[in-house]
Formats: sequence, C-alpha cells, structure tokens
Amino acid sequence: MSNQRQDPPAALRAVLREGEEVVWHGAAQPGRVFRHALFGAGFGLVLVSVPLGVALLHDGPILLNDQPIHGTTAKTLASLPFVAVGLVFLVAPWIVRARARRTTWALTTSRVLAVREGRGGKQPRAAFWYEIESVVLRPRHDGSGDLFFYHRTERGETDSYWEAFLGVPQARQVQADLLRRIPSPPRMEPAA
Repeated sequence: MSNQRQDPPAALRAVLREGEEVVWHGAAQPGRVFRHALFGAGFGLVLVSVPLGVALLHDGPILLNDQPIHGTTAKTLASLPFVAVGLVFLVAPWIVRARARRTTWALTTSRVLAVREGRGGKQPRAAFWYEIESVVLRPRHDGSGDLFFYHRTERGETDSYWEAFLGVPQARQVQADLLRRIPSPPRMEPAA
C-alpha cells in the first residue's frame, strides 16, 4: 500500500508546501479501519436491541390483543434517543470504511498529513512535528503496524491520539526513516 520510491499522488502533492519532502506515503486500508470500528457497532447493537426488546416484550401482548395502550408512549419516547445513538454506532464502521477509501496518509519532513478527498475537494488534516508529543507503533506479525500520533494540548499535556495510521506496511522501516530524516522527531514508543 505504501510506496516511498514513487511520486506521491496528486491529492497529496496539492497540499505539500514548498521544500517539504515526503518521507512516506500510503493509502488507508479500509478493511483494517473497518475492523477497528467494529467494537462501536457491537455497542450500537446493544443500544438498539435492548430498548426495542423491552418495548416488544412489554407492549407486544397488548398490541396482539388489540387493547388500548396506556402509559407506554412515554417509555417509547424515552427509548428513542438510545435507538438513534445505537443506529449511529451500527452504521459507523461502513462510514469509516468509505472515508478510508478516499484517504491518503503522508509523513513529511515537517508534518503528518491525512488527506481525504470528498465532495468539497481535498480536505487535508495536518499536524507539525513539534505538535506531536509521541508516536506509538503497534507492530503486527506480518511486518505491518499501526502508528498512533499523540499531540500536546495547550497546557502541554498529552492528549488522546490525533490520528491513527492503521495497517502501515513495513511499519518499523517507516519508523526508522522518520527518526533518520526528521530534524527533531517526537518520542517513539512501543505499544503498551
């Protein structure tokens, strides 16, 4: 998926600054991104099925006997936010996978870039290396790995990860190239 020797794609070249060199670029792996988001889908399934199950168990016998339903409107309305949030969690992996298909990642000598092509054109998301506190590599048995970029907050604290590059081929080589080519690289940490 990555190619250090070829020229970067047009979407990436359009957002590069003058004098900025690409250390590594690659495309997001939709399958890995999809699997990463599946935990939320399981949570969404619970949020959708529990209120619907309770409504069916409680109101089902009343509906089958054609009896008027008294007092269940409030219960039904109270469950709607849970069902709505659950549906969002259920659909999220497919939305994330569609976005990943249009995403190009790049590590340059001055920035970390995630460029998404969408209806509004190219939507770059960038952080300068001085904003990145640390890079955590989670290697996989096939030589690929996941890179998590943590950034500093205004108060100097390390925040949750800013961006995650999931499924980077030859991740240890990419990490070594970063250490060698970036003037002041962030702290590189192994996964906990």
